Amino acid sequence: MDKSSWIDILPPVTPGESISIVILTVVSVLFVMFVLILYLWRNSVQQRSIRELDNLLANLTEASGHKNMPFQISELFKQCFNVNNISHIPMPGHTDWSNFKNRLIEACFRKDTPPQQELEKLLIESRYWLKQRVVKND
Repeated sequence: MDKSSWIDILPPVTPGESISIVILTVVSVLFVMFVLILYLWRNSVQQRSIRELDNLLANLTEASGHKNMPFQISELFKQCFNVNNISHIPMPGHTDWSNFKNRLIEACFRKDTPPQQELEKLLIESRYWLKQRVVKND
């Protein structure tokens, strides 16, 4: 036989090259999964509501819109808990929840604009209760 007929047979891939391809593939898949999970978490209803509360708290110093803030907070809770009325939201084991809920409902139906300190306290407590929702129910 002629030696030229043996030239088209390729030698096997060395183990070092095949391991690096496997490692690169695994790292790429893990990175894509991480990005997908981060995207889904960031766009969850609870996280969006917490970000909206943070925006409301940041805008609390502006004079306009204070009258509507309790309504906005109430709407965030309705979206998070998927209910039509904030009084239908259960939070078992928390006696402070009913106190907060009652104060929020009272603030929604006040004739005058609630004081800034009261709104700030409601926003901070709302953030706490939304985080409780994220931790307990997700």
